Amino acid sequence: MRQRIEATIEGISTAIEKGISQKSKGEKAVEERKVYLLENERKMNELKENLINIRQQVFS
Repeated sequence: MRQRIEATIEGISTAIEKGISQKSKGEKAVEERKVYLLENERKMNELKENLINIRQQVFS
């Protein structure tokens, strides 16, 4: 009986550790994606400004 309880506790501990690891990996992936998206947003805004400037030059 004691061995079954210890095995159950060990299984629960392993599951908790795996859950914490997966959460950490997920948070890291979200942060990497956020950085990527923010950089793309910056580039798109820069392109937008360039297009606005070109348009103003053409129609001036």
